[in-house]
Amino acid sequence: MRIIISSRRFGTASPMRSGGRWGRMFLEGAKRQPPSDNWIKMTMSTSQRAMNFKDVADRYDAWYQTPLGSLAHALESEVIFNLAEVKPAERAIDIGCGTGIYTLELARRGSRVVGVDPSMEMIAIAREKFRRAGLPGLFVLGSAEALPFRPSCFDLALAVTSLCFVRSPDQTIEETHRVLKQDGRLVLGELNRFSPWALWRRLKGLFTDTIYNQAHFWGRRKLERLLQRKGFRIGATRILLHFPPVPSRTFLKGYRLFEVILKKLAPGTGAFIAMKAERGGSNQRVKRLPFLDERSEQRR
Repeated sequence: MRIIISSRRFGTASPMRSGGRWGRMFLEGAKRQPPSDNWIKMTMSTSQRAMNFKDVADRYDAWYQTPLGSLAHALESEVIFNLAEVKPAERAIDIGCGTGIYTLELARRGSRVVGVDPSMEMIAIAREKFRRAGLPGLFVLGSAEALPFRPSCFDLALAVTSLCFVRSPDQTIEETHRVLKQDGRLVLGELNRFSPWALWRRLKGLFTDTIYNQAHFWGRRKLERLLQRKGFRIGATRILLHFPPVPSRTFLKGYRLFEVILKKLAPGTGAFIAMKAERGGSNQRVKRLPFLDERSEQRR
């Protein structure tokens, strides 16, 4: 297991616990410069800085243990990985990896995987999951808008509910395009702004503190335009979770019927948009902030 820290706030950029040579190959050939004192603070979005990451990390996985969260995740992950078509030994990056839910599944499917997230608390949880599973992985504390990797080094990029929290979606997609190989695949999973779930989350945010108070929900067409503008070719798109977010076990047992009916009555209003795109065009270098200090040291 290996964690790369990219800010002087946590000391010089330092790999923690060696994960083997494959973990270093993504960084080889990249220009290393000393980071500014507030690298993480500068590159994280305003909404990310406003979050209490410790509190978010504590609550993040709890959602997936609820009846509604468990069902939603099962349906979402099935679609995400059907679109991703993960191949053994390929290089994959999970952008905004959080507590490593999708990162871990990538590793289980044989990918040489890297997770990137601005929260040390989230990464610590992800790292522990990998330790318990006995799987190799590289984790980088950093920003989606300034990925500290050399160009054209990944075959696959996942970004599940990540764009909704970044300061600059344009820069995030530019960086994703840069680090993907020619014809590399990007699979996005985003929250649909045109869904009852989005309305429910907004209303819930009026009465309780939730991370979705600071989220930017997306529509299908807006996502497509963003990707095409940044040099991606749009592939398949799936919209799911048309049933309402009722946290009742009895109701959820009949979700399939609601999903079929509501998908026909109101197509495009599902809560989750999964979109696949392929990298096309030239891989031009994008101006980025400094990322890693050359004077790295290893901590065990």
